[in-house]
Amino acid sequence: RCRNDILYFAKKCMILTAEGLKPFEPYPWQARLMKMLTTTPNRRDLVMAARQTGKTTVVAVFFLWYAMFHHDKNLWIFSRKDIAAKEIMQRIREMYANLPKHLRFETKHNSKSCIEFRDNHCKICASALSDVYVVGRSLDYIWIDEAAFCHDCGMDTKFMASMFPVFSATNTGMILASTPHGRENEFYQLWLKSPGNGFRRTKVTWGDIPGRDEEWKKKAIRDYGKSFFDQEFDCKIVTTKLF
Repeated sequence: RCRNDILYFAKKCMILTAEGLKPFEPYPWQARLMKMLTTTPNRRDLVMAARQTGKTTVVAVFFLWYAMFHHDKNLWIFSRKDIAAKEIMQRIREMYANLPKHLRFETKHNSKSCIEFRDNHCKICASALSDVYVVGRSLDYIWIDEAAFCHDCGMDTKFMASMFPVFSATNTGMILASTPHGRENEFYQLWLKSPGNGFRRTKVTWGDIPGRDEEWKKKAIRDYGKSFFDQEFDCKIVTTKLF
């Protein structure tokens, strides 16, 4: 049932909340994204999401599910810094470790940067965004976390230019997820050109999170300012980066 229903599997995953470890209860937008990724695969997805909406958690659950219930697949997580990529990898390893015992497979490798399952030969690895890591590798799915921010380290343009033609030729799946970060980055350029460039859009704003109402909005604007709220919570692209 977990193999055939990612939402059933997702609720077996434990995530860290303010109240400690709890079963993952997807928000409606998270449930829609997981079903879309598994039932109508596009293999080219852009997720523009406000802060504190659970975008990293939902893609982490999808990556774990994909690696557990497929065969001979290589999945790679990229972020702008190695430590950020390994933090996501740690989330996935903790999700896996806290699954019911009967769902866990024997692992061939389990470290800060990689988890590999022995029986189905699938693995998930994580690193900073750099073409040096993927040259010559056969990758089935990549996930670039906070893709808009990767422009700050100068890697997004180089990575896209050198690796996207390879990925397109091999039908590598791609998920680029990010909070907006101005207009001078490849994530925004891909968003502008979609869906004509083959990428499917998912946009998640503050109003997609249960419990956030106009009073919450007013408080957030009072605390952070209108420009910050517009970009970080309402996914409006401002002309300049805020930080």
